[in-house]
Amino acid sequence: MTTLLNLLNLMTTVWTSLAATSSVSSPPSIVASVNPRHHCSITHNDVLNGTSVDCQNRSLTNIPKALPADTVILQLQHNNLYQLRNYSFNHVPELVQLYLAYCNLSSLEPRAFHGLGRLQILRMDHNNLVLDKDTYSSDIFLPLTSLQVLNLGGNDPRTTGEIPDEIFVTLLTLESLTIDTFQDESFGNGLSQLKKLTGLSLGSFWTDQPYCAIMRLHNNTFSVFEKSKLSQLDLQYCDLYLIEVGTFLPLSHITTVSMDTVKYLGIDPVIRAMFGFNGRNISQMICPYCFYPHGTSLEQLRNQMISKETTSLLKNICIGHLDFSHNRILYIDTSFVFTFCKCLTYLDLSHNYIVGHIGTIFLLSFFRKLQYVDISFQINFKKNDIDGVLQKGVEEQDTRSNTAVMNKNLHAPNAVFYFPPSLRILKLRSLSANMGKLFSSEIKGGQHLTTVDLANNGIKGSPQHVRGLEHIQSMDFSGNTEFRMTEQFLKSFSCATQLFLNNKALSQGALLLDGPLYNGIRSLVHLTRVEMSGNKIQFLPGDFLHPLTNISYVNLADNSFVKMPFDLPFIPKDLTILDLSTNSLTHMSDKEMNTLDTISYRNRLTLKLAGNPISCSCQALPFVTWLSTTHVALDKGGNYTCVDEEGVITSTSAVNANFNWHWRRCRGVFWLLFTAILMCLLIMAVVSTLLVLRNMTYFHHHFLLLLGRGAQIVTRDDFQKDAYIAHCEQDNSLACNGIGMVLKQRYMLRLILSHDCLPGHVVIKHVVDSVNDSWKTVLVVTENFLDDDWSYFTMQIAASAVTSTNPSRVILLLIGRINEALLPDFLLSVVSEDNIFHLKNIPDEESEEWTHIQNRILTGSEYYFT
Repeated sequence: MTTLLNLLNLMTTVWTSLAATSSVSSPPSIVASVNPRHHCSITHNDVLNGTSVDCQNRSLTNIPKALPADTVILQLQHNNLYQLRNYSFNHVPELVQLYLAYCNLSSLEPRAFHGLGRLQILRMDHNNLVLDKDTYSSDIFLPLTSLQVLNLGGNDPRTTGEIPDEIFVTLLTLESLTIDTFQDESFGNGLSQLKKLTGLSLGSFWTDQPYCAIMRLHNNTFSVFEKSKLSQLDLQYCDLYLIEVGTFLPLSHITTVSMDTVKYLGIDPVIRAMFGFNGRNISQMICPYCFYPHGTSLEQLRNQMISKETTSLLKNICIGHLDFSHNRILYIDTSFVFTFCKCLTYLDLSHNYIVGHIGTIFLLSFFRKLQYVDISFQINFKKNDIDGVLQKGVEEQDTRSNTAVMNKNLHAPNAVFYFPPSLRILKLRSLSANMGKLFSSEIKGGQHLTTVDLANNGIKGSPQHVRGLEHIQSMDFSGNTEFRMTEQFLKSFSCATQLFLNNKALSQGALLLDGPLYNGIRSLVHLTRVEMSGNKIQFLPGDFLHPLTNISYVNLADNSFVKMPFDLPFIPKDLTILDLSTNSLTHMSDKEMNTLDTISYRNRLTLKLAGNPISCSCQALPFVTWLSTTHVALDKGGNYTCVDEEGVITSTSAVNANFNWHWRRCRGVFWLLFTAILMCLLIMAVVSTLLVLRNMTYFHHHFLLLLGRGAQIVTRDDFQKDAYIAHCEQDNSLACNGIGMVLKQRYMLRLILSHDCLPGHVVIKHVVDSVNDSWKTVLVVTENFLDDDWSYFTMQIAASAVTSTNPSRVILLLIGRINEALLPDFLLSVVSEDNIFHLKNIPDEESEEWTHIQNRILTGSEYYFT
């Protein structure tokens, strides 16, 4: 029963819908409203208190009829309407905004907009509506009594034609108009009725490419707008070849002129056309890419110069925003400064070819209201083909007035420089190839200065503290390859929050512990961003960022780090971005990964690792797994190219996808090696045990021999005498009266001397007893000693007395020209080099040789065990 009731309800709903749509006269519109492909998105608009209908990209061929009666916004972009028929919008009389762009429209019937008396915005740009009387009937816009914004651009690609100006006569409320033009445009009187018009745009896109047909602006081009309130003129993408001096004179309310990419004009005609701004307040003059085509004639080059003759046309001019970037400007006369210094707050002269001395930038101090200055990129200029002509042209402009300013003060020690008092942003990137050292001791007028860019200027540093830079928040010294900063200079920016030292601004040893740069950066405790990429740094002190508690962005890309540059306890807790891309990192340790995870839980850390030689070897498997599971945001989605254990190039995501296989392979190799090593150890232990058990007596004997006199350490107090002076009978006087007398009387050593060398067994007993009773045996080796019959015996007894507990027991005194090769090997093998003394003769009593001999006699066995 319930199912039957639901079916009846559904049939009732369908019947009601059909009944509601039966009154619609156009069958195709019914199809469009019920076809699922054509269903539009319907929402309520609180601002306009009505319904907003979005029918974009629905493949519509007709205007939908089943629309709410209170529709205030209707979006029909990107459909295939082709034609607007009469009374197409009668069913939406409350419509305020109508968007018909990209609908392939090519035809408009005269009553197409009937009933749209409340419409304020109409966009029909980027269709195929030819701008002529055949397409636009004279009363086509008659019903649009409230229209404020009309966009007809991007429709007509023709270069010649005539605008049907009578169609605009009734648009008395129109404030903004975008329209196509022709090469030599002359706006008709119908446009003079647009007295409320404030914005006029002559540039648009045709097939997604910038397009504007007008090529010449004459003194009478905008005459019809003389009584209007036109304040914003947009000439973007117009390939202008001519602009006359009085072009802007009729526009008494003009405040903004935008001439982006007017690429055939040149800067000199633009400055001349500003003659129409005399005595007016202009908020913006935007003319980037107004450059003249390449050429080497003097006339062409003059179009790339702002001369004194040109600026003399401008009297009492007040422009707030001036953008002359990307214009190939070659020369700016100093009169430019005094012409525009009254009101200028924004000045962009970047990406030009301006020649002159670097010191001229300090003329900016005349701009009392200037807040933004960009004079960057003036040195990348290949001028070899126009050098001759340029020199001639510049000489005619008298550039000496331009280059002499600040020439003397730029490199003067303790110079004081003056900046505009309102200046906030100063960009001087790539301004000079060799700026050298900065000797300024004070900057005045920089109390509002927050951003300074001095990158790529060949700066070699500043040796001193510079006053007046305390308020700067962002400093960029990147690309100054010979930069040598002092700690005092860095402390000039005590409030800096951003520091840029990229692209070889640092040498590899510049950040050594307790160095000037190390201490200087650590003193900037307000830093939130540090960039040191492109310096090939291999090492940073682990606590480098420790005092920088506010740091959140660290860029160390394109360096040579093989591991995390910072010690884990000193990684900033507020870190949000760490860029380590293009280094030499292969993987990270468990502690490093855990630390980064902890930071990410708190701050949502972003880590960049692209360009590193990531390893997917067995050792790096935990790191590869971490890349796919961590909460740290990784660049490239954590999928990096890596090399596995066998040298095969793969990716971290591929390894993770087959993780079990890689893990088993790595564990299998480990356990195989572990088992093999363990088996070898077991076999060695069994063999060693068998050898010891079968030769117990042998090993016991050698063990006792190793201990010598037992395990007790032998000292000098265990012997009756300190030394036995062994010599032959012929050297008795030498040994007793020379060596023995000095060691005994001067150094108070206890000695055994051979006063009586008795024959036979008495000599044997004397030698053996003397060696055993003495801490050291001193052999006095002379030619007589080597020829003596008992010397060999004495040397044998002395050598055999050497043990592991007293290894330095024998001392050799080689007197005269004695060849060591004559001594037996058994003796030399037990005597260290420190115990062999080469003496030409007996030294004087005051000689230091005696002290050395005494030290060797008294030296204990511990000397050889350290």
